[in-house]
Parts: sequence; structure tokens; C-alpha cells
Amino acid sequence: MTLTEAAPVEVPRIKHGGFADEMRSAAMKLHTREQARGGEKEAEGPEERSVAKWEPTIEGYLKFLVDSYMVFYTLEGIVHKAAHPCYAEFRNTGLERSDNLAKDLEWFKDQGQAIPEPSDPGVRYASFLEDLSEKDALAFICHFYNIYCGHSAGGQMIGKKIAEKILDKKQLEFYKWDGELPQLLQAAREKLNRVSEIKIKNALGKFTKMTLTAAAPIEVPRIKHGGFAEETRSVAMKLHTREQARGGQQEARDYSIHCN
Repeated sequence: MTLTEAAPVEVPRIKHGGFADEMRSAAMKLHTREQARGGEKEAEGPEERSVAKWEPTIEGYLKFLVDSYMVFYTLEGIVHKAAHPCYAEFRNTGLERSDNLAKDLEWFKDQGQAIPEPSDPGVRYASFLEDLSEKDALAFICHFYNIYCGHSAGGQMIGKKIAEKILDKKQLEFYKWDGELPQLLQAAREKLNRVSEIKIKNALGKFTKMTLTAAAPIEVPRIKHGGFAEETRSVAMKLHTREQARGGQQEARDYSIHCN
């Protein structure tokens, strides 16, 4: 079951820019117009085109719900444990899904349905998130953003279509939130922007320390396209004298920082 099997969805636009807006822009480059309004990628294969006929099954949907439970449960455990302190910002956002999914799976069980074990891809992805969360906080936050925003957009469309086809229009708890979803998402985006800005500033700080080890005159390549690399170059130039690097901006205060 993939997003290509659902109707085009509207992905909410970000009003205030920042990291979340960059994430949305990157996501649209990976979606075709059949997958999401605003998609920029050309459909290259049948899996990227809308299907004329789609017939979901209870068994297939349960596999999807079980894997979703594992992923959301893992995400919530990671932010609760907060191996990186910034993860604590994403506790109790109102977007959490594991408790709702547990209720849905219990409902299916009461209907006499057998609940499957998580699939290998689901297990591997959950394990990947655990490892990534310890090694690279910013990369983990990217996955966090995509999972929650993907469920709030295309995920809702999938749920609605399945409810119409095989659940007699029953709305599962997976697709219910306590509060207004747009406001919950906006609050999460603001936190994401704030955390990402801090992470980038910290990375620049580390770069600053590394540049202090440079002694010989160097030619620092100019960056054509701006962005993070341009910011790091700018920081470096403020720490170098003109004797140390072309473009250096610092005045030499004593002989020890000149190059012989």
C-alpha cells in the first residue's frame, strides 16, 4: 500500500519558512503530480502513477497498521528517552499515534481478525531510526517530520478511501487527533525550525574551532550557490588575516599570527 494508490493530496504550505519549509520543498521534488498537488517529479514508472483501480484488503491493511504502530511507537520512545536533549522538544505534540493505533488493532482483534507480526521492512526501519537518533540528530528530525506530516496529509486520504471500501466508512482512531490538526502541525513545525537553527549554529561553532588550527596561507574556494557552505566560509574569513587567506577579514594584532 503506497501513496501512489491514493488520490492526489494537498500538502500544507508553511507560512513562516525555515527548515520545515525546506523539508516540504525537498519532499515535493520527490513527489509526482499524481501523488501530491505541488509535486515536481515526472512519473517514470507505473509505481509513480495513479492506479485506475485499487482494491485494498483487510489483511493488507492490518500489515500496514502493525508496521505503522511499530514506527510511531519507536519515534515516541526516542523523543521520550531524548538521547539528544533537543528531542525533548517533540514530546506531547498532540501528533502521537501509537496509543490510537493500539486501540484500532484491539478493535480489529475483537472483530475476529488475526493481528500479524511486524514485517521485516517495518522492523528494519524502526531499528534504523533508533541508530540514526543516536548518531545524527538533524537527520533523525528529518525522518520525524516526514513521517508525521506524511500521515497528516496522504495518510488521511488513504484512511478515508480504505474506510469507504472495506470498513463500512468507520473512521479509525489512527486518523483522529485531540485538537485541531493544522494548529498541532504548525506548533511542531515551529519547534522543528527552532531546533534545526540551534543545531546549525552549533555546527558552525565547531567549524569555527577547527579553523583556528590553520596556519599557512590558504585559498578558500568560493561557493556559488550559498547555503550552509557559504556561511561556514564567511565564518572562516572572519577568523583569518589577509596574510593567512585571501579574503581574510581579521587584522593581525601581533607577529605570532602572521605567516613567515
